[in-house]
Amino acid sequence: MAWSIGLHLGEHFSEVVAQFNGEAVSPDGPGRLVKKRFFTPQMAPEAGLSQFLTENSIQKIDRAQLATSWPQRIIEARHGSSIAVLTTSGFESWLELTQPLKTQFFSPHPERPTPLFDSEFVFGVNERVNAQGHIEKLLEETELEFLCSKLELNQIKNIAVCFLHSYKNSTNENLARKYLEAKGYQVYISSQWAPSPGPVPDHSQNEKTRFWQTIRNAYCRPLFAERLQKISDLLTPLLSDPSQLKMGKDDLSQSISGLTAPLADSNSVTDFITQKFAPATPLLYCGLEEFVLLDGSRRKSTPISNEKLRLQPLTTLGRTFLSPISFRPETASYDPGPITFGRGHTPTLFDLVVSAKDFVPPMGAAEKVTDRGRNRLNEHMVAYARSSSDKMNVPADQLIKALLQMAGEILRDDIRNKLVTQNAAKNVIELRIAGPLAAIIAPLLRAPLFKVTALDDEFLAAKALLLSAGGVA
Repeated sequence: MAWSIGLHLGEHFSEVVAQFNGEAVSPDGPGRLVKKRFFTPQMAPEAGLSQFLTENSIQKIDRAQLATSWPQRIIEARHGSSIAVLTTSGFESWLELTQPLKTQFFSPHPERPTPLFDSEFVFGVNERVNAQGHIEKLLEETELEFLCSKLELNQIKNIAVCFLHSYKNSTNENLARKYLEAKGYQVYISSQWAPSPGPVPDHSQNEKTRFWQTIRNAYCRPLFAERLQKISDLLTPLLSDPSQLKMGKDDLSQSISGLTAPLADSNSVTDFITQKFAPATPLLYCGLEEFVLLDGSRRKSTPISNEKLRLQPLTTLGRTFLSPISFRPETASYDPGPITFGRGHTPTLFDLVVSAKDFVPPMGAAEKVTDRGRNRLNEHMVAYARSSSDKMNVPADQLIKALLQMAGEILRDDIRNKLVTQNAAKNVIELRIAGPLAAIIAPLLRAPLFKVTALDDEFLAAKALLLSAGGVA
């Protein structure tokens, strides 16, 4: 008898669900279901998983299905490795100029995000492929010899190769990769950015999309592979067949070795949830780290099937131009944590949710919420009320309730805007909702034009993976 495991690895929370023998669930014996969520800033994922396996005497595994958001989180936190970028000569500055603006509105001082690379390590290479795919200038190895000495001096081992029109003819990119890999470098080429299947737009022909996807993969891969290796070292000895350790649709070993792109792996958890729980009806997944709208019915007509919403669990609260307290565009982090964890300094939507009356914080977060943290949140609420122009004397619990209602209105508007084309002929938007924070968010979304069905399952992400691993959760 062996186990099937679904493991969702988040940046701050990881959750695992395991089922014995994949049979119908019973309290003991074949089919029993066990689950756990752990807070990764204080317990490394491999340590939490090891503890889970020991607690449940899991010594043999038939199949394990993993999914993670690590690559995207590595990029957002700027925790990736130093990389070099090779591009067609004359286009060295183009990459930095194509970054989006931070500010959403017109500004006399527009800002762009910090690049993932140092401009000192963007190299122009004398090669050229025209728009028809004909090689006008073949890449010569002498172009790369000086480059290698400079990269070795700066201890850079990861390279993104982004040549113009390589989707038409990748000969020059392949020559660069062959030469650089022989020198011991990890190389990503932009022609690996495959076209999306079906009638969705072909992003392989968009130079900006291909180039930045390649750069992002090269930037996050070393740390991503290092983290995955620790999980592999823990689970592989327990598997009768190591090929049954999966990351997304591929073997975990392929993700570690770089045969699959990290960012492709980071989308896999929402794909699994969509396939298992939202194939036709949109589903709002209210996770501890993100709120995301999933809709399997859109796969055939648009290039994405999930969208993050404007409000996220750690969206901050504070003074705005029009209000003494409202939701701001910035988000906080679980490290040091929300105010209710007793360490943060800025109130967030998460703080409001876990402080709502009769709401029990989910496993993994409940242990972190403290009475001291709740008292600090109440003090912040009272202070915001008193600093308003009309010196409101509103109790903290009433202000929290009002802000949660405001959050519900913002979420409804956002969801309506994203689904209006799918529901243009309907008067009512049908929506399923699940996840660790769904119990408090679901009542906020109910309105005359919303039909909300709550799925009572805070481990939905890990269970979607378990189902893919052969479980019957």
